[in-house]
Amino acid sequence: MARGSSASVLTARTPAELEKGDDVQDWSADTPLHFQVREHMLNRILRGDWPPGLAIPSEFDLVAEYEVSRPTIREAIRALRNEGYLVARKGSGTFVRKTLREEPVVLSEIGIASSAGTPNQWDSREVRRQIRPVGESEATLGLTVGTPVLMVERVTYRSGHPFCLAYSFYTRFDGTDFKRLTRSHELDKVRVSGNVLIPYEAEVLGESAYTASLLVEVVRHEPTGTLAQLHRCYVPAPQIAVELPAGNGNAVALLNLLSIGC
Repeated sequence: MARGSSASVLTARTPAELEKGDDVQDWSADTPLHFQVREHMLNRILRGDWPPGLAIPSEFDLVAEYEVSRPTIREAIRALRNEGYLVARKGSGTFVRKTLREEPVVLSEIGIASSAGTPNQWDSREVRRQIRPVGESEATLGLTVGTPVLMVERVTYRSGHPFCLAYSFYTRFDGTDFKRLTRSHELDKVRVSGNVLIPYEAEVLGESAYTASLLVEVVRHEPTGTLAQLHRCYVPAPQIAVELPAGNGNAVALLNLLSIGC
């Protein structure tokens, strides 16, 4: 591997290179190759060498450029996809995301702010509202398949840009209006997991289909303990980090922060 080329990410820095300030990283001998490749590819994205919307080179070309195995390249690409920097489009290749978010938003029981402390303006828009039977995916969180619920779909905006898409399911409703809950319950819970945006969700949020996302699920109960509400919020990664300490009331706080009716 030639020193001074873009592939030189896989070699250690010499004093001359440190003084020169080029892109070669100071890797230890046991640093995994896929991590080194990932770091170098990320630098190309953040510097603008690979601008938003660009199709990155094929796996074959990257193998030749970095002089590593195909599994190593795939692992590096997978990491960047999971972190939200790259998005795969079936039949088209892998692309740099059109919108990069280097400063994730932190959700807490106190409020929402970017990691840099920049204040954000929040707004919510309802997309649709309908009565429908519960499906298999909602049943995994406690609702019985076939139970009629009021489903409300909303988009929350951060400083004018789509931030998350939320589907809320209410078991207690009158016509097309839902019963609000004023108190939290000890059984209320928040669950966060990895996900990808299906084409419809991606279009609503202005993202590419199958972009990595977080699925934030909030379950709320009646004072009697009966399950009353289920909220599923899809947030393109890496927009947020969820920091909710253990304790009653976090579900209510999170929904209020995202401007979702509870």
